[in-house]
Amino acid sequence: MQESVATQEHMIREAAFDGVAIVRNGSQHKHAAPANIFPCKDGYVFLFVLAPPHWQKLLEVWEDHPPELDAEELRPPHRRRQHIDLINPAVESFTGRYTKRELTELLQGAGIPCLPVNSPSDFLAEEQIRVRDFLGEVSSPTLGRYRVPRFPALFDGKRPPAAGPPPEVT
Repeated sequence: MQESVATQEHMIREAAFDGVAIVRNGSQHKHAAPANIFPCKDGYVFLFVLAPPHWQKLLEVWEDHPPELDAEELRPPHRRRQHIDLINPAVESFTGRYTKRELTELLQGAGIPCLPVNSPSDFLAEEQIRVRDFLGEVSSPTLGRYRVPRFPALFDGKRPPAAGPPPEVT
């Protein structure tokens, strides 16, 4: 929720101060590559390789990478971004060999920014979501009982109750 609000604030500020409309690139970062969501055996990871040392570490971990990725011109991030048609498909073939957990542990262990992309069920299974009581149960005469996200802020150490469904239209 906070990310959504921050994104909107950023877009408004850019338009107001710089006269620039931000164009979304999907998950592909517009200044770096690889910086995207990539498939794994059991889902997806977000990989963000910006700094030249991260690129070098990725190539070291990925021992059988295509030799053309060793080109000196691919060291600067903006140059890699110009070659996403070469880089992203190759990275997909690498990430597809691993599960999310295996790849995240491998790359984070080498100091490379990589995070699993959680499915809704993964999110709900996260211990911090459960312990922090992020979801609350509500009921509806039509839908029955179900869980919804609760307000993210704490007041006096507690979350407000979950908001129920909108009133039924008659």
